[in-house]
Amino acid sequence: MEKQEIKKNLKAFVQAENDLAIKEAKHLIQVFNAIYFKEVETFNNLEENSENETENERPTHPKENDINKDINALIEAFNKNRKAQKEKAEKEIQSNIEIKTQLLKEFEELIQTKENIGTLINGIKSIRERWNSVGTISREKHNELQASFSKLNDEFNYNINIYKALKENDLKINFSLKNKIIHELNELKNEQKIKHLEQKLKTLQNDWDSIGPTFKEHWEELKTNYWELVHEHYNKIKTFYKDQKQKYAENLARKNELIEKAKELVKELPDNQKTWGLVSEKLKKIQEEWKAIGPVPKKVNDKIWTAFRAHFDTFFTAKKEFYSQQNSTHKNNANLKKSLIDQLEDVVNTSEFKQGVKEIKKIQQQWKSIGHAGKHVEQKLWQEFRTKCDSFFNKKDKEVKAEQEKLHKNLSLKLTVIEKINGLVPENKDAKEQFKLLRKEYTSLGKSPKNKANEVNEKYEKAVLNAHKKLSESSENLSKIRAEIKIIRIKDSFNPERTLQTEKDKIRKRINSVTKEVLNYENNLGFFSSSKGDNPLLKNVTSNIEKGKREIEKLKNELKKLSIQ
Repeated sequence: MEKQEIKKNLKAFVQAENDLAIKEAKHLIQVFNAIYFKEVETFNNLEENSENETENERPTHPKENDINKDINALIEAFNKNRKAQKEKAEKEIQSNIEIKTQLLKEFEELIQTKENIGTLINGIKSIRERWNSVGTISREKHNELQASFSKLNDEFNYNINIYKALKENDLKINFSLKNKIIHELNELKNEQKIKHLEQKLKTLQNDWDSIGPTFKEHWEELKTNYWELVHEHYNKIKTFYKDQKQKYAENLARKNELIEKAKELVKELPDNQKTWGLVSEKLKKIQEEWKAIGPVPKKVNDKIWTAFRAHFDTFFTAKKEFYSQQNSTHKNNANLKKSLIDQLEDVVNTSEFKQGVKEIKKIQQQWKSIGHAGKHVEQKLWQEFRTKCDSFFNKKDKEVKAEQEKLHKNLSLKLTVIEKINGLVPENKDAKEQFKLLRKEYTSLGKSPKNKANEVNEKYEKAVLNAHKKLSESSENLSKIRAEIKIIRIKDSFNPERTLQTEKDKIRKRINSVTKEVLNYENNLGFFSSSKGDNPLLKNVTSNIEKGKREIEKLKNELKKLSIQ
């Protein structure tokens, strides 16, 4: 990625607020830092190899480069904006804590009042809705406040005799929902990403507290299972952040040691070329050690990076003054073009031509942006570069031609099979077996040309449907034929994998929808427990359940057929 592109993209992300944009901005900063160190290293090498050139040809240190200054200014603006966002987030978190604390107070006061049950229920419902609508709070306060909220929920559910106002069916539903949450909490044990675990855990806790009461005889067991799992997850989260905090502290200590090492190395600057080279190597090793160390606490990350980088800037600025000459621009351009030629090698050998074309065009643009490499090597480099490009495109054209020939051959074979199907004679005792073999043969053939695929498959569909009718085959076989045709069309589509996946997703979605309908009908059966068998509504519900199950079975069979493709 070129710095102009980094500058352009980073400028768009300076005011970024969403996590994806912030992550992209940080990635751009990392890419720029890598380029910057590479430029410094290149600058160092140029200085060492250009001792006898004039003062006017001295290289410019990367930190003085205009675009580097612009990017550094953008990085500073980005960091300033991130700091402001964090401060805003912290204020919002504190505000959310105060809101939840006030809600707890309202909750407790409402429970202690002698309001009628209807008023009390509406009041509690309002508090729950407001509680769930409150934004993020700190990890340390969440567990404490949530525990208090859950305790008040328990007191509300069991101490004011609210069960008298709830129906038996509500208790059953709540029992099922709470068991479902316990099941999901169990499944969370397999979650490896702590952020996801925290988010899902908070959601499940909110869901738990929003569910009404259930059977009192099962409550203690449910509550015990629930809180054991919640505490287990919070202990895991606590341990993770404790270990992470310790690791970050260790990383910070190691990076501070490297800052001191760099400081000692540049305290007394060298006075000869050999020493400059030795110190440069030592600083390079320190850079590698720095890169190998993991992250540090965010609040000090920018500070220690600035301190670390400052020693390198001091050293290489002084080194620029020590060296009097630089290598010619032609030599630098020649090296850049050789690097592009090396990059072409991997592209030329790829079989992914679509991606290869993009890579070559990108490299060609980079080539155009590089200046002349000198009359002695420019033509030679250009011939080598052009030869590799031509080699790739010749190979690409050959592969495309071969693929087209294969597609047209498949088309011809398919048309032949269609003619044979149209020519089947019902009086022939082997006609049905021939029909089956011809369908199998057609299915085994590869893709057709894109502009002919629909046409030939429509001819095939017409032929096999006519043959099915002509041979008086069963309706069951007709369903099988239609399934075969669907699979053929999927395989012959522009993107078979995506088309197949879309069809599968469509069937799964329908299965889920019908399953929910069946479950809903089955739940409704509880309302007819005392009804006679000839109850019209009961018959209708039972009929819908059977109808739904048959449709689910049919859809599963369709999905199974698609899954073996």
